[in-house]
Amino acid sequence: MPDTQHSTNPAAVLEQAANILQKARERADTPAIIRALINLGKTYLDGGAAPKALTQFEEGIELAEQIGEKEAEARLWGFKGMALQKIGNFHFAQLAVLKSHKLAKEIGQKPLIIDTFIQLGTLQAEMGQETKAISKLEQAFGIAQANGDTTREMLIAGRLGSLFLGMESLEKAAEYFGSALRAAQKLGDRRAECMAHLSIGQVLLANEEIGAAGESFEQALNLATETEDPLAEINALSQLLRLNIRAGNLSLAILYGDHVIRLTKQIQDELAEISHISMLTTFLLDHTQFKRALPYLERGLTIARAKEDWDWQVTMLTNLGFVSYNLEQFEPALTHYSEALTLTRQTHDKTAEAHLLGRIGAVQAELGHLAKAVKTAEEALQVAENLEDHKLMGEQHILLAFSYNDLGQIETAVDHAQKAVTLYQSIHENVLAEQAQALVSELQALSS
Repeated sequence: MPDTQHSTNPAAVLEQAANILQKARERADTPAIIRALINLGKTYLDGGAAPKALTQFEEGIELAEQIGEKEAEARLWGFKGMALQKIGNFHFAQLAVLKSHKLAKEIGQKPLIIDTFIQLGTLQAEMGQETKAISKLEQAFGIAQANGDTTREMLIAGRLGSLFLGMESLEKAAEYFGSALRAAQKLGDRRAECMAHLSIGQVLLANEEIGAAGESFEQALNLATETEDPLAEINALSQLLRLNIRAGNLSLAILYGDHVIRLTKQIQDELAEISHISMLTTFLLDHTQFKRALPYLERGLTIARAKEDWDWQVTMLTNLGFVSYNLEQFEPALTHYSEALTLTRQTHDKTAEAHLLGRIGAVQAELGHLAKAVKTAEEALQVAENLEDHKLMGEQHILLAFSYNDLGQIETAVDHAQKAVTLYQSIHENVLAEQAQALVSELQALSS
């Protein structure tokens, strides 16, 4: 097929593919037209225009049938299946791939037989038919091994490993990811080797083998750095961050978290950056590392505001309020919580509204605005009651107990604390119920 200069511009690539097809039509060269239709269809498919791709593949099938070009016809049926899958028509996609598979068997085209098994397995997995998917992929794996097709063997092993990992069949997942790793090493494919180490690490982590998982993720990180693959490096660092959060290792979590946040910022992937900021800061706040969390949260808020993402803004503002409160910076805490409350009310998130009102009430109490604190806590209690959220209601009763105690209204404070005990007991929050009961006893002692 005639080729011209390659381009990375999607519009230019599409125009080039269309020109090649037009020239083949002008020559009335049917085999060239079929190849050009495949090329144009794949270009549309890569660009997300599945219906247009489908048109090219269907014309190609008709021409291939006319000239008896079975291999091209088989490939076109497979591409048609891909287009139908993209459209969401899984039933007809499966029929198309089965047609492709049948033709591939007729002509004894082993690589195409493998590919159709892979495609069927992928389709069935997407349809939630994991057992059927595994059967097809294992057949493909066996043929690839028998024919020494290491590249396909590696690909299939990775997909099987992912399926078994999703089904929590960790032994089988480890077996197939190990096969993928060995195939990658045989091929000298360092990027594929990196992905295999990441996958093996996930299996080990799921099996609570923290140390071994860390070693696999470190190997993946080294390979990602060696191959200068920033996305793989981010993936490896992200896994190492998760692992150290799970292990409760503060220093290493900060080390890997800071690294992955800087790298996502460098490649301007703001969604990945803010996701990792949230992951790291949640861990830091759980470990009372308020000052360390502050610059990350400020950066997260900057991103959220730039993207006009209200959910992320609420998350960052709420956490900034929590940090300020714990650093006894009550005015900034009130500002952050109040801004978060305004956004929350605009998104009609009543649960978040009740939590924020409760926090605002606590800040107002710290500032000595006791009447405001009581009013805010009662508003929070009303929202919690409307939600029938007993735990949230209990929290507001506790806040009201403290506020009324500060106001010198001990009997009212005891009443609220006792209501919290009852609410916590009703949902079997025994630890919270005991803490509330201790508050009741303490308040009663004050009143006697």
